[in-house]
Amino acid sequence: MKIPLILTDEDRQKILSECQDILTGVWTSATLEDIDITMCPGGIANRIYIVKIKSLELLKKIKNEPKTVIVRLFGSILFKVNIPKLLGSPGELLVFTLIGERGLGPKLLGNFEGGRIEEFIENIRYRPEELLGFEVDEMIAKKMARIHSLELPISKKLVFLDTCFDIWVKGRFLQEDVETDIVYTGEELKMADEIDEFDYLGTIDWLKSTAKKIKARKTFCHNDLHLQNVLFKANSNNTSNEDGTTLIDMELSTYNYRGYDFSYYFNFRFYHPAHGKKNWDQVKYPDEEHKRKFFQIYLNALEELDPNFDPSIDNVEQLLVEEKFMSMYTHLFIFSWRALERKRPSDVNWSSLPEGPPGGEHSEFYTGLDYSYSRYVRFQKDKKEFLEKYGHLLDA
Repeated sequence: MKIPLILTDEDRQKILSECQDILTGVWTSATLEDIDITMCPGGIANRIYIVKIKSLELLKKIKNEPKTVIVRLFGSILFKVNIPKLLGSPGELLVFTLIGERGLGPKLLGNFEGGRIEEFIENIRYRPEELLGFEVDEMIAKKMARIHSLELPISKKLVFLDTCFDIWVKGRFLQEDVETDIVYTGEELKMADEIDEFDYLGTIDWLKSTAKKIKARKTFCHNDLHLQNVLFKANSNNTSNEDGTTLIDMELSTYNYRGYDFSYYFNFRFYHPAHGKKNWDQVKYPDEEHKRKFFQIYLNALEELDPNFDPSIDNVEQLLVEEKFMSMYTHLFIFSWRALERKRPSDVNWSSLPEGPPGGEHSEFYTGLDYSYSRYVRFQKDKKEFLEKYGHLLDA
């Protein structure tokens, strides 16, 4: 049974107290009766709330202080245990602050034990069919160039990949089998059998060695970049205007192979599980012509931004190789969550996803095996195509 979006009295009082303590102006004297708190659907790593001043008396007194903010309380209802932050709490806060200061994300308004207060950005949520034009890709390509050109004072190690695969995935295989109440039947049984029999350990080692052979470039990456994590500002009516958008959900952002951002975006370009259930075979995927146009726009922007721009690795052909290769990582990241679920349960509480509006964030993302299995099939397809087209690079 899913946990509904219920705001507890404890959370309500915590939110008010932190706003009173950190924000200025009318917030310092606001009461629970003066504010409106709405829990945002879709929070997996954190609980996210929109907090507004609703008192007409206080609204008349507002000067420079915001009338609406985002309050983020750390701690997930999806996981059975608290998942450590990839860069630690100080590192994550530093990234969020710098991204906001450079105009790529919301600004930090305050930090407190167990959460933070963020800038609220009025935005328009477009329907998927309204974002099919290439002008959206042009905007994302330029935004990616800005992200990838950043030099941030954080670890340059592959923290995201190492944590996801060397710690989380490999860790599952070191556990002992236990009895569970998970039973699959029919088609789901076949899917689960295939996913469980996959050579995860051998594949992870192969991916790590292959990344070096293709000379994949490492940059700062978003690591969760898709259109659900792009806010289109309400004061901008043009979906192609880069200044009219901002990125959110930077919790996974670390240094990584840049191809991961490309492939992750392309894999979710025309379909995200938040759009509802869909037959994977019917989902459109950017073809090579589409990707070449995207990469050329990206490179044009990158050359102006990145002092380390190097034409020998910063070119369309190299990006095609990196994107195709890293697509396997993105698929593995999705379907490995379901590996060995019958024998070695993960820390994911699958039944606890918050309920939200129809078609809301993650409505199909973690439910059932269909989506995980579709990514498993796509992994096999992409690996075959990668080896057919670029296998010669591995022998060099």
